[in-house]
Amino acid sequence: MPLPGHDKRSNGLSKGCCSWTIRTLQKAFSTSRTMKKQFLKKFVLLATGLLLLDIFLQYQLFIQYKNNQIVAVSLHLAEIRARLETRMTSSLLLLTGTANYIALTPGLTQASFDQYAHRILHHNPLLTNLAFAENFKVKFVFPITANEPILGLDYRSLPRQWDQVRQVVETGQLLVTGPLELVQGGTGLIGRVPVRVEQQGAERVLGIVSAVIDMDKLLAESGLNDSHLAIALRGVDGLGAAGAVFRGSSDLFSPEQESVLLDVTFPGGSWQLAGLPEHGWLTSTAPPFAFTVHGLLLLLGGALAIGMFKSTQNNHQIETIRQSLTEAQAIAHLGSWQVDFKDESIWWSEESYRIFGVSPSSFQPSLSNCHDLLHPDDRPRLQALFDQARTSGQGYELDHRIIQADGSLRHVHSRSQVELDENGKPRHMTGTILDITEQKLVELALRASEEMNQAMAEASLDALITIDSADRILFWSPAAEKMFGWSKQEALQRKLHELIVPEQFRTKAQEGIARFVSSGQGPLINHVREMTALRKDGSCFPVDLSVAAFSLDNNYYAHGSLRDATERKATEENLQWLATTDGLTGLLNRRRFMELAEQAFQRASRYRNPMTLIMFDADRFKTINDTFGHDGGDEILKALAREATAVLREVDIIGRIGGEEFTIVLPQTGLKGGLQLAERLRQRIAENTVNLPNGRSARITISLGVAELSQELNSLDELIKAADIALYQAKENGRNRVVTAPVLRDEGDAKQPGEKQPQKG
Repeated sequence: MPLPGHDKRSNGLSKGCCSWTIRTLQKAFSTSRTMKKQFLKKFVLLATGLLLLDIFLQYQLFIQYKNNQIVAVSLHLAEIRARLETRMTSSLLLLTGTANYIALTPGLTQASFDQYAHRILHHNPLLTNLAFAENFKVKFVFPITANEPILGLDYRSLPRQWDQVRQVVETGQLLVTGPLELVQGGTGLIGRVPVRVEQQGAERVLGIVSAVIDMDKLLAESGLNDSHLAIALRGVDGLGAAGAVFRGSSDLFSPEQESVLLDVTFPGGSWQLAGLPEHGWLTSTAPPFAFTVHGLLLLLGGALAIGMFKSTQNNHQIETIRQSLTEAQAIAHLGSWQVDFKDESIWWSEESYRIFGVSPSSFQPSLSNCHDLLHPDDRPRLQALFDQARTSGQGYELDHRIIQADGSLRHVHSRSQVELDENGKPRHMTGTILDITEQKLVELALRASEEMNQAMAEASLDALITIDSADRILFWSPAAEKMFGWSKQEALQRKLHELIVPEQFRTKAQEGIARFVSSGQGPLINHVREMTALRKDGSCFPVDLSVAAFSLDNNYYAHGSLRDATERKATEENLQWLATTDGLTGLLNRRRFMELAEQAFQRASRYRNPMTLIMFDADRFKTINDTFGHDGGDEILKALAREATAVLREVDIIGRIGGEEFTIVLPQTGLKGGLQLAERLRQRIAENTVNLPNGRSARITISLGVAELSQELNSLDELIKAADIALYQAKENGRNRVVTAPVLRDEGDAKQPGEKQPQKG
């Protein structure tokens, strides 16, 4: 502010006063001596009075002169303070918004963080970087360039910063640190705010969001560097007057300097600003003289005009700051309020009126009508917290509901703090109210979806499992716990294929995961496949697996449904057994035997290999049934099956093709080998006794017909027919013997024991 100087009109007034004095003296000396004494006495009194008045006015002018300097300095410092507070507040509010964004964004990635941080830094050039530290280690930072040294940084390894970080976690409040030298280079202010999330009904600190505010740019934009004043700042780490000086001379804070001191307040702390004219208070320059009331009023008017101009200018700046703060609150849906405990008056910001849906012109907030705007179910709890804060001086924080004037329901987050007077008693309470309706609706929808999915998972008999692209288990249903033996707590975050895939199949499974990570595709996606799974106890079992994939934030996830296939496999095997096996003897039934016999015949014909076919049945089986009953007959047939199987090779094919009739195919076996096996089987049956039910026993014999594949017998039907004829001849010739089909006998072949030439009929 320009300092006031001498006024030429004041000099004119002085000359006029001198002329009046001379004329008065001349006139006085021309009167009587008594009058002279009286005049002199009055003059002395008048002169003394004028002198005293002059001294008084000069002193007042001097005081006013110095006060003008103080006002000028104060107004200039107020401008700087307003800019500092505005830029600091807007930057730190963005930091709080970032913490809320991270808390509401599970599974946050570097890409998502970069996208969000880019928008933040674009709109606020004071922020040079933005970082998120999970469990005190820096996980994300933006921009990466020039900030790579802090990635993975553990705050616990930096003693000074660790104390600040720990204070943020313990208090749960925004905290400003610095100015300080940064790890990645340069000097800046660091704002830190905790990220709070709710898990299983309890709130915990997920991590710390921090941002670096460019100190040089902040000071430049505030106009501090261009000021003609001597200025200093103190309050390192936001400690206000208790903090160290970080700009300018510490002498400015000395009481002897009589500096103008202003507090710079922002979320998470404060600074103190000190200012003086560049060359100190000008005390050697005489103030302007004023000998008349008009001159004094003129000087006073000039001083008032200057003061009014500066005041108007300052008020305009304050209004601009207030408007910016109002706009910032509207963007953040964050209102502010204050309750004066002395008269219980309440002040609301414009955004508070908007959140409650009332007009400032028609609604005057008070404790009673504000109480009516609360949701009935939330009133008792909020009232109790308010009363407790009023009594104890401790603030509160609460999510609750309000009812707007039109009946609409809104969800808000309220916070408050209490300011105490010099006696330690609550003076007033200041708070904020944040409209979180949209977040609450999202949370409620997400919770409903999660509860529905959980209910579906609990009702499903199939195991439901969800994994991410790193093969980590994210969801493990109750059916999965029962099927695999791993509890939900044991399974979550474990690698799925290491948990339930047998070791011999894991390499192939990992190849499938690698493909899934890059493309979201894989051999199991959108298919139902059977695979072998591994239980916790090490046992393996078959499962039917169906997998679907989905993408979220450019990451792929897979959701699988697994059904225990043990019972299905057993049923299929049982059906297969029933379809191919004779239920009494356990041998092949007629249909399956004919299929395998035809395959053996085709191979023998193609490669010209020998093959022999034997047919046999029990002698006098009807008599056996009549004597021992059908149960006894069944035991006889089972015994024949056991004895025949005992003399056969694994490649030989045997089946029961009739009541007591059995057929054997001997691949890679000529007639001689077939006759030898048939005779061995005949002797084995004849020499053994069959134990029957009820302690009885019986001895039986069999008759056998043998036929060999040849040019004359070049089909399976012909072989069977020839062997059947030979069997008939064995029966006709006395039973308990082996007979060769006539068409297969060469003249040089020897007869088998008991064999006769077959006869027709």
